[in-house]
Amino acid sequence: MNITRRGLIAGIAAVPAVGLAGRLAAQNTKTIRVASWGGSWRDSYVKNIVQRIPDTSIGVEFVLGNPDDNLAKQIAASRQGLNAFEVMEYTPAQASVLDGSDIFMPLDYDQLPAARDLPGWARTPTAVATQFTVDGIVYNKEKFAELGIEPPQRHADLIDERLAGHVAFPDIANGAHWAAIVGLAGGNESDLSPALELVKKMNPAYFFSGSTDLATRFGSGEIWAAPWQSSWALRLRRSGAPVAVSYPKIGEKTAALWPLKFAILKGASSPEAAHAFINTALTAEAQYGHGSVVGQVPVNPEARARMMNEPELASVMLLKPEQIENAYRIDWTKLDQTAWRDRWNRQMSR
Repeated sequence: MNITRRGLIAGIAAVPAVGLAGRLAAQNTKTIRVASWGGSWRDSYVKNIVQRIPDTSIGVEFVLGNPDDNLAKQIAASRQGLNAFEVMEYTPAQASVLDGSDIFMPLDYDQLPAARDLPGWARTPTAVATQFTVDGIVYNKEKFAELGIEPPQRHADLIDERLAGHVAFPDIANGAHWAAIVGLAGGNESDLSPALELVKKMNPAYFFSGSTDLATRFGSGEIWAAPWQSSWALRLRRSGAPVAVSYPKIGEKTAALWPLKFAILKGASSPEAAHAFINTALTAEAQYGHGSVVGQVPVNPEARARMMNEPELASVMLLKPEQIENAYRIDWTKLDQTAWRDRWNRQMSR
C-alpha cells in the first residue's frame, strides 16, 4: 500500500465532533480501540499494558492488522465521519505521511509522565515512540561455522556463493526492507540505485513479506540468512533454532532502529483513556514485560537496564545507551518511497 501526503489529506476528512459524539453516545466513552498487530503482540499488550492501566474502568479493544491496513481502515471510516480506532501504532515508513498530517490530536504530556525521561527525538507534538525494532542480519550460526563463513558485517556480505539458494530478502511490504536497502546503498537514502544490482547479485531464494513464513523456513533449515528484525532471532532461539544475529554497518552506524509510535486520533471518544493507555505502555514494568516476550527494545531506560542483566536478551538485543545512539535511523525526508516502490516492483522479480 502506498499512501502519499496528498492522498491522505484528500482521503481523511476531519471527524465532525458533534456527529461523532452523537454516534458514540450509547457507547462507554472509556472504552478505546487501539490499532495494532495481532497474535503474540496483541496478547502481550493485553497482559503487559491493558491489565496494568490504573483506572480499571478503562476498556481496550484491538483493531488488528499491519499499520498500512489499519490506516486504510481509518480512511474508509473517516468518509462516514467516524474513527476506526482512537489510538494508532505506526511505523517510521508511515511517519513521513502521518507526522504533521493533522489527523492526530496534540498529546498532553502532562498526562504522560512516563515519557519524561525519553530522548527528545522519541517525543513529538502528536506522537511518542514506545519501542524499537532493531534490524540486523539473522543467520544460522551452525551452517556459517560449517562453511567457514564469518558473521556478516555488512548487508553485501550475503553475496556469497556458499549461501546460494539459502538467503531470503525482505520484500517492500516488510519493514526490514528499508534498512537492508539503505545498507546496500551505503547509507545513502537519496540514491538507492546501487542496492538493486546488489540484490540481484545476492539472488535471494525468495522475497519475504511475512515473518512467520520466514521463521518456518529458518526452523526447517531451508534459509540460512536474511536481513531481518533481531526480535525474530530471539523467538527462533527459544524454539531451538541455531540462529544468531549480526548487526551490520550502515554508513558509519551499526544496526538500524525502527521506532514504533503511538498517536491519538482527533475525535477520539476518550482522550483521557487513550493517554492512560499510552502512559501505561511507557512504564518500566510494561516495557520490560512486552520487550522480554516479543524481543522489542524498550524506549524506557529503566526497562532496558533490567533486560541487560538477562543473558538471553542481552545476547541478541541492542540495549546499551551508546548502542542505541549509534544505531542508524533512516532519514525519510531523503527517501522517495513512491519512486522506490515503483522501481522495486518493476525491476525485481518475485
